[in-house]
Amino acid sequence: MRKCIWLVLLLAIFSACSNRGDQVLSIQEEKLQDEKVTIRIFDRKIEVADRLQELAALYESLYPGVKIEFESLGAISSSYDVELNSKFGLGTFPDIFTTEAYLSFEPWEDIALPLNDFSWIDDTVEGSTDGVTVNGTIYGVPIALEAYGYIYNKDLFAKAGITTIPTTISELREAARKLKATGVTPFSNGYAEWWILGNHSFNIALASHETPNEYIEGILDGTINLSNDETMNAWVDWLDLTIQYGNKDPLSTDYQTQVEKLVKGEAAMMQQGNWTQLMINELNSDINLGIMPIPISDKGHDYIMVGVPNYWIVHNQSPVKEEAIEFIEWLVTSEEGKAFIVNDLEYIPSFTNIEYDAQKLGDITASLQTYIDQEKTTGWYWSNFPSESANLIFENIQKYLRGQATREQFLTNLQKDIQSIQ
Repeated sequence: MRKCIWLVLLLAIFSACSNRGDQVLSIQEEKLQDEKVTIRIFDRKIEVADRLQELAALYESLYPGVKIEFESLGAISSSYDVELNSKFGLGTFPDIFTTEAYLSFEPWEDIALPLNDFSWIDDTVEGSTDGVTVNGTIYGVPIALEAYGYIYNKDLFAKAGITTIPTTISELREAARKLKATGVTPFSNGYAEWWILGNHSFNIALASHETPNEYIEGILDGTINLSNDETMNAWVDWLDLTIQYGNKDPLSTDYQTQVEKLVKGEAAMMQQGNWTQLMINELNSDINLGIMPIPISDKGHDYIMVGVPNYWIVHNQSPVKEEAIEFIEWLVTSEEGKAFIVNDLEYIPSFTNIEYDAQKLGDITASLQTYIDQEKTTGWYWSNFPSESANLIFENIQKYLRGQATREQFLTNLQKDIQSIQ
């Protein structure tokens, strides 16, 4: 089992954290504000949109001279990246916005505020800022770590007589057959969402390769032909399996509906991550869940995919960039801010100075810790493609699943479209 940077990253965060106390900038506590300043934050974590409004209210109660305006746009809405570009094009840019890593961050480097001079950035988990670091300069704040695989209903698995977690495609197929025999839909597929197919599902193929980064290079430069590639064809076999044993109308099933099918007991598992815990708690806090791998071949895939979902970027031309930095520093160093990250947002924090108990973050994170302890993790690799790739990948997968392209046509066109936007 290969050990990637995310293993080191997560082992660090589950180790004992230092307890350093409150390091909020004294300048923020001391200065008198004659006028209220407004910090506009454009965030893509739709699952915690309501909690972020509560965070804003908490900060404003502590610092009456500051108003925090959160705007959230994510999976349930249209593309965040399209809207973000539109805001900058219209001159209505936010003071803080989010971006993913590597190639997704690249277009924003020139307007991102460097963070190396702020001591609290040194408390980030090892490796967590790599995706927004250029020539040694850190440009983004990793607020949380996330992981995904199959979230599954333990009680429905037990009822179907599934006593061992599947780690091969053959075992997954047999588990699906057993679940269907009990009258339960094995897979809840939210394939109407571009990010579920274009990022997370496609990443399963990338992460299943022995050398993901070299594999990506081969896809981009054409030295690997996807139509006859073993890994990619195994991934298509897995896609076919999810349709065969999945819910009706998967291509029009959105994120909310996907989660509801699992929570209501209509389906036994869904491809999702620990970020769904808040939504699940609101729908059915008593459901007995775990997280497990997504195997696509019989080689064995006993690992969970882990990464930084996005980074907070401070616009370097913002008129309130100092206040924006003070807000972020308060969030990751003060007792109130750290408690909110863990207890209210229920994030796995990406800062080593923030202590938390995985068991208290819900069944999914508690189950995830088992994989961390056993060194069974791999990474998120879709950010190594241009951000525009996700929608093209999504469109090609949907076309194939609708029966509008053969497997060979699908994989040929998929590679052609990815290469076209380099």
